[in-house]
Amino acid sequence: YHVVQSESEIAPAVAALLALKLSWLDGKGLHARFLAGEETQRWLTDACARALRAGQLHLSTLTAGGRVIAAQLAFQSGSTLCAYIGAFDPAHKRYAAGKLHLEDHLTDIAARKLALDLMPPEDDYKLEWGELGACVRSSVTPLSARGRALAVVHSPNIRSAMKGLYMALPRGARAKTAATILAMAAAVRRTLMELAAPAFDLAPHLSQVATYT
Repeated sequence: YHVVQSESEIAPAVAALLALKLSWLDGKGLHARFLAGEETQRWLTDACARALRAGQLHLSTLTAGGRVIAAQLAFQSGSTLCAYIGAFDPAHKRYAAGKLHLEDHLTDIAARKLALDLMPPEDDYKLEWGELGACVRSSVTPLSARGRALAVVHSPNIRSAMKGLYMALPRGARAKTAATILAMAAAVRRTLMELAAPAFDLAPHLSQVATYT
């Protein structure tokens, strides 16, 4: 178990983290165009470097035989670490590499008197470790025709239905189909945002409230 302490360590750790995540997603037949992009790796490396200089980075890895088999990236806010992305090598699933790493991770941050927020969604493995739960409820009220169009684009129900259709596709067809759909959705969303108001001001078109319990 190792925690990144210098900027020179960030790039290889980020590369290993993304490679592990992509491998895991690929095993699930999931498309990950954003994570696979070179610009994403450069952006994340830069973000980590900035966070390290501000004392807000916690990037850790678990290595076996000289190879990273699990990694976790979190950013510190006060006395809490907010988990951003974690991954483990699917080839080491039988050895629970992800859980072994998380155990070391929690031991490490507990010694620093820090708490870990594993963030939504409530995956089973998170519920094994968590003590507290947070229920988040969002309400979006369209105030105009453009607002109604934007609400549809951002609707969790629509996204859930689209995900169901996506998962029903043959695994070999998912990546190409997802790339096409995402490009079309991005174009539609961009057009709606530009039409909504100058400088992406959604106030005249949408009213959104989030309730935390």
